[in-house]
Amino acid sequence: MNAFYDTLNLKYDACPPDCWACEEACAKARDGGNVLEGGRIKSMHLPELSFNGALTCIQCGVPECQAVCPTGAIVKDRETGTVKIQESKCVGCALCTLACQYAGVYYDQVKKRAFKCDRCDGNPLCVDACPYDVLSYSRNGVLRSHLKYEDSFATCTGLCFGCPAELAVRITS
Repeated sequence: MNAFYDTLNLKYDACPPDCWACEEACAKARDGGNVLEGGRIKSMHLPELSFNGALTCIQCGVPECQAVCPTGAIVKDRETGTVKIQESKCVGCALCTLACQYAGVYYDQVKKRAFKCDRCDGNPLCVDACPYDVLSYSRNGVLRSHLKYEDSFATCTGLCFGCPAELAVRITS
């Protein structure tokens, strides 16, 4: 049975200027605190556009990054919906960074490997580190366990989980 996916939710453009708390927490848990190399979530501050927010992988229903990976290094967990890069299999071609239309896959120039958010295996540290309540993490698997049918739509959609278009298709099908 497929699980209803857990989701990391962002309130886009809600971060205060110059806040890097989520990125620093992620980097500290990864590569010893180097934000440029370790963080799987990226703070984006564009004062000329009055935008301050965070970018991360949205764990697509049908990830394009996975489709273009020549080595099969990108896998999607059918139970959690988490898209992960098996960095040991990554050959550093960076095709996945080009295929991701949401800018959720990054490339490490030093290690010559792609990397992305893996939701810290169900306990995203960025959420706890955010002092402004911009990030949240929903555990939808609990809701799914009460439903009596298998969600056949979630595993095959090209739409992002939780987007209005996907919800409309779910409600009308």
